[in-house]
Amino acid sequence: MGDHQLSEKLSVIGGLRLKHTVIDYIGNIFDIDNETVSSAETSIEKLRDLLKLYLY
Repeated sequence: MGDHQLSEKLSVIGGLRLKHTVIDYIGNIFDIDNETVSSAETSIEKLRDLLKLYLY
């Protein structure tokens, strides 16, 4: 993260944030055609990097 004073009334703050998310889902699936219920498990993993700039 860094900041820089551009003028007397304006400054910039910028930074980089890494975000790692893992979500595990456990649930049921209902098949309406066959009228059956089955269990389901899935996992979603995401890695995001976000660049933020703020002007003040």
